[in-house]
Amino acid sequence: MFVRVKKNRSGSSSVLVVRKASGRYIVVKNLGVATDEKTIESLRKKGEEWIRLHTDPFPMQFGFDEREEARRVLDNIDFIYHDGARIILNQVYHLIGFDEIKDSILRDLVVARICEPASKRSTLEYLKDYFDEDYTLNKVYYYLDKLGSKQKNTGDRLIIGYSEVRAKNDEYNRERGLKKLRKKFASGKLTKDSVNKHGYNRLLVLSGTDNVTVEISDKLIEEDRRWDGLKGYVTNTDIDADLAVGQYHGLSTVERSFRVSKGTLEMRPMFHFTPKRIGAHICMCFVALKVYKELERICKEKEIGMSVDSVIKIAKTIVTIRVNLPNLGEKYLKTIFTTEKQRMQEPLFHLTGYPQTDGTVTLL
Repeated sequence: MFVRVKKNRSGSSSVLVVRKASGRYIVVKNLGVATDEKTIESLRKKGEEWIRLHTDPFPMQFGFDEREEARRVLDNIDFIYHDGARIILNQVYHLIGFDEIKDSILRDLVVARICEPASKRSTLEYLKDYFDEDYTLNKVYYYLDKLGSKQKNTGDRLIIGYSEVRAKNDEYNRERGLKKLRKKFASGKLTKDSVNKHGYNRLLVLSGTDNVTVEISDKLIEEDRRWDGLKGYVTNTDIDADLAVGQYHGLSTVERSFRVSKGTLEMRPMFHFTPKRIGAHICMCFVALKVYKELERICKEKEIGMSVDSVIKIAKTIVTIRVNLPNLGEKYLKTIFTTEKQRMQEPLFHLTGYPQTDGTVTLL
């Protein structure tokens, strides 16, 4: 195959990938039409790259049988990545925009936290054994200290909200509580032990000196009524008050996220003792949670029909082989899908076109 530039009657040029068979040229791929040299050259390079990716890197040699050819290929495999989950998660990380941080350590720690949550020492062993990423423990601890030092405490602020519905509900509940208190008062069951801060007992007071009695305080009832419909929200963010209150109403979603953080991502127990590293560990787990929830959304959008945990479990069985091409000075990468469940996940491997799962990497 080769790239051919064909002049059209209109004056434009078509850039094609062609092959010759039986004395005829057959168009394999039409790369596009251009009128200026710069665009033509760009399409030409695109065509050369396409040919490189779609040319068999292991052409059958004369005199080789299939067993010998298979043995030759297998002998040149120099690493097998168990990186199916990593390929998916790296793309989700990229789609969110976290890769703008330009920080490969954070990305790899986040991926490992989702795939195999463990101590930092065990995490480094996992990254080395499955992804061929080699970090030292000291480098990771230094990074955590640096990450922890970047955190800022903006302080807390109190947002007060009012609701008519809540005010009516508060009034209704207070009247119910007072009805029970009056019933006990009439029966003489209210004693000094009843005067406490539990529930509507907070509306009781002691009166008298020699003969102490328990009474329902109209003054405390009136003071309690002033709080009807009011609710306070404490936040350490600077977001709009209405947005903060709205997020609180989605508390069930937050609680589910906490369950994922504490369960799937194993935020606890944490084996750190300095504020910087504890903060960095929580920050890393929060980033992992965001990636996890975004993958959950993508799975629903693409109708994968699996939970995130099932996707990760199956993706961990998908491997990428790396074959050494010594004559070309390159390494050939190929991600392998062998089972039906693995093939169901193929759409998740092409979310961004990054990273490449089939092609060659030039050795430096």
